[in-house]
Amino acid sequence: MSDEIKVTEAPSCSLSGRNDALTFIQEVEKTVPADAYQQFLAILSSYAQDPGSIDVVYSQVETLFAAHPELFTKFKAFLPKPEKKEET
Repeated sequence: MSDEIKVTEAPSCSLSGRNDALTFIQEVEKTVPADAYQQFLAILSSYAQDPGSIDVVYSQVETLFAAHPELFTKFKAFLPKPEKKEET
């Protein structure tokens, strides 16, 4: 079993956007501890295999990057906006 994550380009994904994503992933790898980097990859892999609520991904990554808010800010640029909860 390989720990390698394959990045595939979606039809609507530009080459520039793909390169930006790869550059960001490399920045994460250089910035956070190895265990946090592996957790980040696991979150991405889990979401890719079973897209659920984007809010869960936001929450997990925000917690993971708590010591590096600049990474979380950059990460948000790659994802759709979180779902808005209706107020009751």
